[in-house]
Amino acid sequence: MKNLFLSIVALFATASISAQTVTNLNDSGPGSLRGEILAASPGDVISLSPSLLANGSDTLTLQSDIIINKGLTIQGINTATDTLYINGGKHTRLFYVDITGGSNRHLKFKNLTLINGRDTVSTSDGHGGALLVLNADSVTIEDCHFEGNENNNGGDGGACHITGAHVKIVRSSFVRNRISNCTSICLGGGVYIYQGSTFIDSSSFRGQTSEYDGAGLFVWDSPLRCLNSEFIKNRNLTIHTTTTIGGAIFSWGEKVFIDKCIFKQNEAGSTGSAVDVWKSANDVLDGDSVTNCLFEANRIINSSSAGGTLTANRMYVSGSSFINNISASSAAALFCRDCELVNSTISGNTSTSDGVILVKGDCLLQNVSIVNNSGTNGVITYSLFNSPIDTVTIKGCIIAGNSSPDGVHNVYLESQGYNVLYDSPSSAQPTDIVGVTSGLNMEPLAMNGGLYPTHIPMVNSPAYNAGDSTDFSPAQNGPIFGRRDIGAAERGIISYDTTLVCGNITWWGNNYNMPGTYSDTAYNPNSIDSVGVLVLYSQDTSIENRNATLVALEQSQGTSYQWVDCANGYSPIAGATDSTFLPTANGSYAVVLTNGSCSDTSDCINYNEVGIKEQSTTPLLTFYPNPTSGSLTLYSPNELPNQLQVLDLSGRTISTIKVSNNEIQLPALTVGIYLLKWEFEGGVVQVDRVVVE
Repeated sequence: MKNLFLSIVALFATASISAQTVTNLNDSGPGSLRGEILAASPGDVISLSPSLLANGSDTLTLQSDIIINKGLTIQGINTATDTLYINGGKHTRLFYVDITGGSNRHLKFKNLTLINGRDTVSTSDGHGGALLVLNADSVTIEDCHFEGNENNNGGDGGACHITGAHVKIVRSSFVRNRISNCTSICLGGGVYIYQGSTFIDSSSFRGQTSEYDGAGLFVWDSPLRCLNSEFIKNRNLTIHTTTTIGGAIFSWGEKVFIDKCIFKQNEAGSTGSAVDVWKSANDVLDGDSVTNCLFEANRIINSSSAGGTLTANRMYVSGSSFINNISASSAAALFCRDCELVNSTISGNTSTSDGVILVKGDCLLQNVSIVNNSGTNGVITYSLFNSPIDTVTIKGCIIAGNSSPDGVHNVYLESQGYNVLYDSPSSAQPTDIVGVTSGLNMEPLAMNGGLYPTHIPMVNSPAYNAGDSTDFSPAQNGPIFGRRDIGAAERGIISYDTTLVCGNITWWGNNYNMPGTYSDTAYNPNSIDSVGVLVLYSQDTSIENRNATLVALEQSQGTSYQWVDCANGYSPIAGATDSTFLPTANGSYAVVLTNGSCSDTSDCINYNEVGIKEQSTTPLLTFYPNPTSGSLTLYSPNELPNQLQVLDLSGRTISTIKVSNNEIQLPALTVGIYLLKWEFEGGVVQVDRVVVE
């Protein structure tokens, strides 16, 4: 009886979650996506049949949005080569979801491509070009692609508008979605999320546009956690106002955590060309962080704005690079109130009317490099909206090597030591290096380890090995070597050894005898002292027949060659000591490679080329005189060869001559017989003998 009861329970549990299959591309009716959603029960999985892609990519075109009033999973069938497009044709939204009162309020979209949705409704529901979700508990968007969707009636969310749900977006892409025709404030060119929570991972936002704020992503009263994602070329237009905010992301009111994200070429009118995190006076102003991110070539376009590629309150920023950002006003890199900036690089940024970093309140900079920037009022300046003058506490920082005027303006620097500064602040410590107006000697911006470009000091830089000798916390680009360098990045002590292996090799106390790449690390009591990399390689004994010439592929410096006749007991061939060999007789040949104490012999290769082209009844060219004293005149019914190789009878190359016309002057040769190897376009070869008198 107990087993029967459990079987009945399992049967009902299985029956409660069933799978529906979409079998045609009709807009409605049995087997259509709309029909299967209508017939489904809460919690069902709607799967698109693989047969829909039997003839390659195809399209489901909707005449109106599909209504969803229950929790469902919609599972697509896209492959690496074929795609099923769900297309709104620029006249309808794709999905309208309202699960008010539903028993299952969890929605999942997986592996779908949603394109050309367009909401034109002039009501309170006029949001979301592809997807509008109301009254759901959770929304998961996984492995989906949204492209060319549009909100055309002043609503929010060019692709998606989601309210009150826990939103998870994973491995999905948003491309060229937009908001247009705004009649009032409209937000979120790509995605708009209100309340609930927001989690984004491994996703891409490219080319969204908004006529107001948050071109890529607008998040309002929803905690945001964004990881491993990219935001590229998202733009807030300035059609209605020049004070648009948050070119890639605008987050309003809740906690923000952004890690390992890339922001490039985004644009806003006023603040946050990439990211703007806004908090009101009543919001909690701590706990936000941006770590390990790249901000590159973002742009503020309003000349009377506060600026900031990243604009935030009480933000912790670490391990990030701000590179080549531009502001028509101030703060090309950072506009921040009471922020902490650690292990970060600020380089190549340009502010046309103020500093590159605009501070408000008290800020801390630790192990930061601020170099090669250009601001009309210093590189760090205070916010005009704040009084009294702000304090910036610095330790282990480089603030020098910027365009004039360098240094800080109307900001009090509180030094905790180990800085390299253009300025000479009154708070300078004995460990500071001040008044550095030249000779900073930093390497160009480059990948020096870590995730993003950094500047490392040259060995003659005042920053080299001049940092806090007790601070062994990692630099932006990796571990500390010996004594810390001042600034964000550490110049590593790495030695490379590349050696040919043909026996036992002893390196750093260990023995190696196989080709490969090996590394070892030497430590001092507190940090890494140096890193060694050993590359062991073996001789390449391969031979190729290239247009009737045998070629040894081993080309390492110091290698000597001796071609041998395999059919004659591997006897050496006189004079055949080059990496290439043109045999004068058919047979089997190998090459002996010698480099120092290492020696190896290739496999034998059969050669059957002699006489084939020489006996051709239709030669590609002829020449005269033969015998010759050194000059030849060529005749070819078609194109002349590209070059000529002159070889002795052992196959050793004596000279290579570029053929530019039909007159050839051979090099100075002793009397005898030589081989002429003519090389034509397309790898065609003709070999002739010539007698030199």
